[in-house]
Amino acid sequence: SGDADPISDAIKVDRLSMEDESGAQLLHEVSFDIQPVERVAVVGETNSGGEAAAEALARLAEPTSGSILINGNDLSKLPEWATARRIGYVTGQPYFHDASLRENLVYGLCFQPTLPNRDDQSSEGALLEQEARLSGNTVLGRHLNWIDYAAAGARDEVDFENCISDALKAVELIDDVHQLGLRSRLPTDVDQEVIENLLRCRFAFRGKQDSDEELRRLIEPLNIGAYNRQLSISENLLFGSAIDPTYAADQLATNKSVRAVIAEIGLDKEIFMIGREIAETIVELFADVAPDHPFVARLSFVDISELPHLSGLLLGLDAGVPEDLDTDLAASLFRVAFDYIEPKHRLGLLNSDFCDRILTARSRLRAHLGSQADAVIDFFDENNFNKAMTVEENILFGRAVHGIADGPERVRQELSRQLDDLDMGIHIVSMGLDYAVGPSGRRLSTAQRQKLAVARAMIKRPDLLIVNDALSNLDPTSYERILKVILTYAKDGWRGQKFATFWVLGSDEHATHFDRVLKFANGRLVSNDATTQSIAAE
Repeated sequence: SGDADPISDAIKVDRLSMEDESGAQLLHEVSFDIQPVERVAVVGETNSGGEAAAEALARLAEPTSGSILINGNDLSKLPEWATARRIGYVTGQPYFHDASLRENLVYGLCFQPTLPNRDDQSSEGALLEQEARLSGNTVLGRHLNWIDYAAAGARDEVDFENCISDALKAVELIDDVHQLGLRSRLPTDVDQEVIENLLRCRFAFRGKQDSDEELRRLIEPLNIGAYNRQLSISENLLFGSAIDPTYAADQLATNKSVRAVIAEIGLDKEIFMIGREIAETIVELFADVAPDHPFVARLSFVDISELPHLSGLLLGLDAGVPEDLDTDLAASLFRVAFDYIEPKHRLGLLNSDFCDRILTARSRLRAHLGSQADAVIDFFDENNFNKAMTVEENILFGRAVHGIADGPERVRQELSRQLDDLDMGIHIVSMGLDYAVGPSGRRLSTAQRQKLAVARAMIKRPDLLIVNDALSNLDPTSYERILKVILTYAKDGWRGQKFATFWVLGSDEHATHFDRVLKFANGRLVSNDATTQSIAAE
């Protein structure tokens, strides 16, 4: 493919008619023009004709008669790649590949490699190229950069990251992606410079926390010599992230080294009784509660479906602590106890003596592991980055205090300010863009998918942006904010380029923001009027 000519003349729709598969008429001899950079609103009842006109302009539906002319050429005769470059289309039910946010955003800019072919010239590479030729597939390198930065109005890869960021801001998705970045974990092959920058953020945030009493109240820092009440019993015991899977949280109850250490200092019976008290309380309080009850969400240490099993275990128990704790029953109650967080679950089961002995067990476990300790557990260390923790957890090097209204949100806001001060915000967004959206984007909310689809269309800088009732899941206030931002970009330019819009509105209350309003009814165009805004501009 080559470069597509810009749409420089009015788009002319002439006597356009269209039917669906059953023969029902969707459009009847509709005619209108869309001037370059004109912002056109489409109103009318659902399926009154505006949606069909949008699909025809986007070449997603074939008219039965009439024509659409772009630069004097029949739209149906133009190469699809050319119109795909110049027309952006967004629907309320967008499709996304099972890939990252970034890959889905840039999909409309991946035309052909723009960098030299640097694929390996090994015998294996030659064989793969030969197989590609024989099978009729492309022989262009798999690892080349296929993104057309110039089409997005970007000078280079760095500027393109700014382009993505601007698009996410336009649709109010930047904060969501930022949070995904904070909740992500660094890849194993991450550049050391990234780690050093994040550690700088940690120290800067700790300095801010030391001087800000409110921030100190919101976060309990990780300290090798203190029990952190915002962590579970097992997290306090390990004080690190498991590298060896036998030290994972769900395996500690049967881990021989862990069990030996806690037995050595007499903690095994206490932990058993904590697990028993939790189990008895849960069975008593929640046995008849529906699984979707909001109270159930607080039971992070027990799956509600396991209540019958727990109830059965408790029936077979005598009073007190059994002599033999090396049983499946004891292990089950140890697991329950290990996940307990006092300020979150609020059963009043921990005292200072128990917490002190967990600290003793922490140091003895590390001594017990000896020279193998660092190969088994990635211990929390304020001077090192823990790759098993999220980016946010690493920077905070602590946990948000449970039970404070809006506490986590206030912490994130301050964290975002610190990151921006250190010019790290865009790097966090970049990490968030690596988030896998899942099949058809299922890991995103409907509103997030709709916003992402608009951002994807904006990034490729179309001459005509068609929005077919695409933001229906947004609240009215957010909808209007985003609509105004996009219409401003259409008029004033998005990364150096102005564009026309054909926007099918869910209701006509926002129509005054446009230059022209087309009203459809029963497949016919019943009015075609300039708005007062357009008349005033003239």
